[in-house]
Amino acid sequence: MLKVSIINKYVSAVKNKVHCSFNNLFERSPKSDYVLLSKIEKQPLSKLDYDSWAIAVGSVSFSSVRVGKKTDPSFIRDITTFYDMHNRPIQKCFWGTNTNYKQRIYEYNDAITSTLEKTNTKNIIINSCPIHQHKYPFGTNLKLLSLCGRWNKESEQMLCVTQNNSGKKLSILKLINKGKDNKSVLVTEYPWIKKNSENKGILKFISFNLKQNNHSLSVDNLKKSDNIEEIRMDQYFPYRFLNLNEKKQELPYLFLRRYGLGNMCITVDANSHKVSNDAYAHFSSNDRAIRWSTIQPKKKSIVNIAAHEAEHAYQHKQIGRLTKGSDNYENDCWHKFGPIKDELERREAIKYLKASKIYPLKSDPNYIRKHDSNYLEIKSTLAGIKAEKEYSIGQKQLKDLFPYFPNDINMF
Repeated sequence: MLKVSIINKYVSAVKNKVHCSFNNLFERSPKSDYVLLSKIEKQPLSKLDYDSWAIAVGSVSFSSVRVGKKTDPSFIRDITTFYDMHNRPIQKCFWGTNTNYKQRIYEYNDAITSTLEKTNTKNIIINSCPIHQHKYPFGTNLKLLSLCGRWNKESEQMLCVTQNNSGKKLSILKLINKGKDNKSVLVTEYPWIKKNSENKGILKFISFNLKQNNHSLSVDNLKKSDNIEEIRMDQYFPYRFLNLNEKKQELPYLFLRRYGLGNMCITVDANSHKVSNDAYAHFSSNDRAIRWSTIQPKKKSIVNIAAHEAEHAYQHKQIGRLTKGSDNYENDCWHKFGPIKDELERREAIKYLKASKIYPLKSDPNYIRKHDSNYLEIKSTLAGIKAEKEYSIGQKQLKDLFPYFPNDINMF
C-alpha cells in the first residue's frame, strides 16, 4: 500500500522546491511558522464527535491534529484523517481560520509490476494512488455540510511510487480546476532516490492549461523541462490527461463532431444503469444518447469504445437520410443533412438499413454470433480499432517520457 509517510520522506529529499499538496503542515521544517497545538492519536470511529461535518464512507478509525501559528495566536487549522480497515488513510478533512472547508479523498489500486525495456530492469510500483481534493464555498455554515450542498472538485492527483533494488522514484499527474471549463495540468517525474548515495537525475515535467468549450478541448501555455525534446500535439492530446469518467464523457463528442453530429443534441452518460451487463456502452437512437456502463472497461480502451458508439450514431444518421427515419433522431438527420446524393454513400446506407432490420435480440440463443457478424457491428468495430491505432501513437510517446505510471490501457 502507499504510505503517506513514505511519500513525505521522499518529497522532502528532493531538492527542487515543487509544491506537493500531500505534505502536512505540521511536517514542515523546524523553521516553519506552524506549530502543533494538539493531537488525537488513531481512535475507533465511535469516539468521533458526531457533530463532525465530514465522515468518510468505509472508515473505521480516525486521527486528528490542530495546528497553529507562532506569529498569529488566532490562527488554527484542524486536520482529521479517516482510515479504512487496512489502516490506510482514505480521507483528510481540513478546516480552519479564514479558509475553505476541504476534503482530500484517497483511492488505492493493487500493486502493479512493470518491465522497462530500455533498462531491462523490473520496477515495482508500490501503488498508484489517485487523490481527489474538494472544497466548499467559504462562509458556509459548518453544520450544514453533511445535510445539503455540493462540494466542488478543486484538484486531482495520481501519485505513483516506484522502487527497485537500488532506490525509489515518485511520479505525479495533477489536475487543478481553475474555474468553469478550465484546468491546469502538471505531469512530473522526480529523480531517483538512491540508497546510500546522492540523488541522481533531474526533474522532468510538462505543464499546460486545458480549456473546454462546448465539449471541445484545447491546450495553451504549454511548458516542458529541457530534458523533453518534443511532444506530439495531436488531436487527442488534451483528452489524454482526463480521468476515466471525464474521458468517457468527452471523447464521444470528438468522434461525433467528425461525423457532423456535434449539434444533434446527442447526450453522453458516463455512468448509466441502462446499459446491459455484457456491454461497456451503447448508442440509443430513440433517446439520442451514448451511455456507458458503470463497469469500467479493462480489455478495451475508452477511445476504442467511444469511436465504436459514435460510428453507430453515424449509421443511424445515414439510415435517416435514406428513409426519413423511424425515430426523431433519424428524422432530424434527414431534415438537417438531406437525402444522400452520392451513390457509393447511398449503397453503404442501404447495408446499414438491412443490418438494422436483422439486428439480433438478447433472447436469441445465437445472439453473440449474430451480433458480432452484423454489418453495423463490423463497421463500428473497425472504427474503434482505427481510432485506437491513431490514439496509441501519442500515447506511446507519453508512456515513454513518463514510464513510471501504471501501464494501463487508458493511461495517457
